Amino acid sequence: MSEQVYLYDAPELSDKPTSGATSSILDGKLGLLKDVKVSLDCRIGQCDISIAELSVLKAGECITLDTMPAGPVDILLAGEVIAQGSLVVVGEHYGIRIENIAKLQA
Repeated sequence: MSEQVYLYDAPELSDKPTSGATSSILDGKLGLLKDVKVSLDCRIGQCDISIAELSVLKAGECITLDTMPAGPVDILLAGEVIAQGSLVVVGEHYGIRIENIAKLQA
């Protein structure tokens, strides 16, 4: 029996930090859509566990993620990574300082 392989063409993340108004996620290409609201998700890490391990989890237990505490946080739009950053505290809330932005494909 052969397995199906699915290729995923992930967006390429730039290694240069953004600076001021010279670079943005949309980079001025979607002017007609600028007022459309979208929902961003942030992913700090992930882990793989078995169904058996999942079934015995209890309140108060910890799950170890694959990311170091100072590691990058992925910012996702519709399940696709569009940027990465660092977790910060802004007042009484968490925030993410953008460090790398994916190159959008036209």
